[in-house]
Amino acid sequence: MRGGIYRLKEHLAHVGKNVKKCTSATPQALEAKEKCKKAIEAVKRKREEKTVRELELREEVNVSRVGEESEEVTCVGSSQPHKLGPIDKWTRAIDPTKADSFKQQQLNKELWKEREHEMHKFIARWAYNRGIPFNACDNDEFKQMCEAIGQFGPGLTPPTQDAFRGSLLEEEYERTKCLLQEREAEKMKNGCSIMTDAWNLATATILSPAFWKDVKLMLAVFEPLVKVLRLVDGDVKPSMGFLYGELLKAKREVKEAFGNVESRFKDVMAVIEKKMNGRLDSPLHLTAFLLNPHYSYANPSIFDEPKMNEAFISCVEQFYYHDEDQQEQATNFELKKFQNREGPFSKKLARTFQNYDYIPGRDTH
Repeated sequence: MRGGIYRLKEHLAHVGKNVKKCTSATPQALEAKEKCKKAIEAVKRKREEKTVRELELREEVNVSRVGEESEEVTCVGSSQPHKLGPIDKWTRAIDPTKADSFKQQQLNKELWKEREHEMHKFIARWAYNRGIPFNACDNDEFKQMCEAIGQFGPGLTPPTQDAFRGSLLEEEYERTKCLLQEREAEKMKNGCSIMTDAWNLATATILSPAFWKDVKLMLAVFEPLVKVLRLVDGDVKPSMGFLYGELLKAKREVKEAFGNVESRFKDVMAVIEKKMNGRLDSPLHLTAFLLNPHYSYANPSIFDEPKMNEAFISCVEQFYYHDEDQQEQATNFELKKFQNREGPFSKKLARTFQNYDYIPGRDTH
């Protein structure tokens, strides 16, 4: 059977005419039938509620028109009538007795679909350039704004910054104050209001010691992670050699914040592991960690970890591609010199770097 999840649900629920009905009569199939039927009904109900809500939002918008309106023709086939220009009234009428009777109707649909898409591109371009969150399109005020612009028609002059910070802000303030007065009247009538209850709940939450205990725990968990993120995003100085090491340090500090109790920190650690896998634990990250005296000289056991050696060999093979002599030199000799602090690695600078503490954003000068 071909099709998406929705068609599969129709198949199991015996709903619709697009798919064959499931013939299985096992208890599992009957249970799946009821679940799928409820899921389809829920989707349909949600779609209907959304349509009703959007119609209500449109009805709340009423932009007054100045001057005489030109004669217009309603576009067929839309939940809300679209308006075409005067020239469109000369198109031929639909004759339902002919096979091609609905070509004009389909033409109107395609026309508005194309124009709507062009309009959406301008809205999207503005949202991308100004960093508007994508979920802003679900905001009721955004939908009302689109309806108001559509009712106004072409030639709309955008509001100025002065209007935003001046008259428009004052008018919105007055509108909000009127809404609050309505809530106050409700409070006087019923003895309470939704806003009052919400405010009391917020006040109780803020004054609760348990709330601030959780805030303290949250800060203890996120502080080391923020440092790692600053390392990743920093551009003041190179940070590759510290990423993996600081990530290990952050994981230790997160565990300590939870009292090193696995049942408390395991969910947080699972998220960290999921995010770092394949991103901050590549062979290059591990090799940079291995060759950083700040970590490997302070903890020589790092040289004995199999995954560190595997990562180093992988990087050497990539760096000295098809040069087996250089690969052998780096793996069997140069790494040993670094590990044993021989030659240039025995100098004071290398020993000093062992105690160097990397702080993101701090300049080295």
